[in-house]
Amino acid sequence: MPWTRIVVEEMPEVLFVVYPEMGGGQYQIRAVPAEVRSFRNRHDLPAAWAGRLEHELASITGVPDAVFCHSNRFIAGARSLDGALAMAKLALAQA
Repeated sequence: MPWTRIVVEEMPEVLFVVYPEMGGGQYQIRAVPAEVRSFRNRHDLPAAWAGRLEHELASITGVPDAVFCHSNRFIAGARSLDGALAMAKLALAQA
């Protein structure tokens, strides 16, 4: 990701980034890696979200347009920017 090096090296307080998906259609929440090219994150997304999709994730988060959270908790998505930001705020509250 083009933002990774800058965020990892210059913004130690940032835990998550939100950005539009390349193909459009949703916004993604991504955990910032602890180091460039690392699979370890500064903070993972909430454990209860892991591997959840659509209605189940929406029910857990309270975000109606939540789409998915990867089982490894490094990325999640929502159909709208507001939804993605709401999920990011929830993740920060649990960090």
